[in-house]
Amino acid sequence: MFFPPFHARSNRNSAFAQLRLGAAKASCQNSPVESIHHLVGKEQRVGALVLCRPIRNRFVLSQQPVPRLAERLACCSAQRPAAFVAFRQMNRVTLKELPLRGNGFSGWTAKIHRALFGLFLVQFALVWARLWLPVPPLGNARWPDGLLLVLTTATLVASLTRQLPGQNLMLAAVIIAFIAGALQSLGALTAIPFGPYVYTEQFGQQLFYPLPWAVPLVWITVIFASRGVARLTLRPWRKTSTYGFRLIGLTTALVVLLDLGLEPFATRVKHYWFWNPTKLKFDWYGAPGVNFFGWAVTTLLIVAFITPCLINKKPMPQPPPDYAPLVIWLLLNFLFATGAAVHHLWPALGLIGSYSVVLTAFALRGARNPLGVLE
Repeated sequence: MFFPPFHARSNRNSAFAQLRLGAAKASCQNSPVESIHHLVGKEQRVGALVLCRPIRNRFVLSQQPVPRLAERLACCSAQRPAAFVAFRQMNRVTLKELPLRGNGFSGWTAKIHRALFGLFLVQFALVWARLWLPVPPLGNARWPDGLLLVLTTATLVASLTRQLPGQNLMLAAVIIAFIAGALQSLGALTAIPFGPYVYTEQFGQQLFYPLPWAVPLVWITVIFASRGVARLTLRPWRKTSTYGFRLIGLTTALVVLLDLGLEPFATRVKHYWFWNPTKLKFDWYGAPGVNFFGWAVTTLLIVAFITPCLINKKPMPQPPPDYAPLVIWLLLNFLFATGAAVHHLWPALGLIGSYSVVLTAFALRGARNPLGVLE
């Protein structure tokens, strides 16, 4: 059989090509070959790809100008027509049926979320029982409350990782912790923008004076849970042009409502902080009205910074509704309501129960409606 010579640009490449050609000649004697034309380089040169069937994964490549290659192919075809198969009749291998190895970590996100959510429920039951039992489990230990806060934050972050990249959520959490920690420290030192308050030892150790370690986690939990409830409620309006503004506004309102339930629980039940008296007439269990205005402004500032991190840039189908933030938001309010009931704080109990029922109804209504049905 005739083999066209190799052409190389250097002596080194030519010698290597001759070695490969010699090996191919020795192994391809009396064996059928297949050839295919292909375009090579900018010089419009055509080559023949010769495959010796007895040798697997060995290819001999020849590049010749079009006229010379046609002559050689005609010569080969005349001498041994049975050994030559036209390139149009070549068998093509389809790569679609090749098995691909899946991502080994694809199912871990849901498993971690379920595990954290189970731990959160167990710890919540322990903390809730300590509120009303005559002899609370573990006595006056403070670590159950801190562990509940950590598990709540971790569960919310794990829930969001099913829809968003983990690095986006970590960046959003850092932004929340930084802005909230800075403003809460400023408020404890100067009474701006929340009013005059003082943290107690019941709130845990301080990261630095005067900020306890739990404050950033409280803000991460409150904002992630409130934003999740707002997304459920506004699901039917997701395709409207004003959806982003509605989401920011409703998230801010839910954060303020959650603070209305938190203040009686923190000041009268757990004694995490106390308020110094002010000249303002309106207060809610010691918290002045400016405190809730400060919470609203802080939430608007934080949400404005973290919104780009919480938008999924990858095109993907709309995920099913995520009820985990709603469940956590309701359980937190239930914990606040239980503390209010045990300590006979009836106005707080009535307010917490009222807005929890109303917002749950709206959130479930929005989650069950398809996208755009209420545009």
